[in-house]
Amino acid sequence: MYDAADYFTVNVSSPNTPGLRQLQDEEHLAELLSKISALNNSISSQKQVRNKDIFLKIAPDINDETLHSVFSICTANEITGIIATNTTIGRSGLQTVIDQQGGLSGKPVFGKSNEVLGKLNELRKASSHKTPELIGVGGVFTKSDYKEKLRLGASLVQVYTGFIYEGPGMIKELLNS
Repeated sequence: MYDAADYFTVNVSSPNTPGLRQLQDEEHLAELLSKISALNNSISSQKQVRNKDIFLKIAPDINDETLHSVFSICTANEITGIIATNTTIGRSGLQTVIDQQGGLSGKPVFGKSNEVLGKLNELRKASSHKTPELIGVGGVFTKSDYKEKLRLGASLVQVYTGFIYEGPGMIKELLNS
């Protein structure tokens, strides 16, 4: 895939894949990102091209200790960016009780993803090293939602559920209104 891709995203946060979120734990993540970074360096050197950008997508249900560890490991391995965040396994704040497994997206994840994004931004500000870029995602439907992700430190903002419900005109609304 190296020749075909512009960048790679390492998703260690899907709640729909049993055991995947365990890769966010320090020992697993350090080994994984170290190997990916070394492979990226090796292939780019062989092909005499610049390294591919590598992004790490994390969960909104992550605790502060793990979040600090993720940030440090990404910084140490020169990961391009952290995507904050994937879907949540939490169901708090819903108006209807839902007994269902898997990730919840859209508006219910907005607050949690913003909390993680804000904490990552604080870690960036406190660091004296080159740190990963931050990509905000989760619950973006309006210009206000978009601006909030930027205010919290996102360099880029991704939209998924909002795009499905609002359609392609959403992008114009976010960028031009």
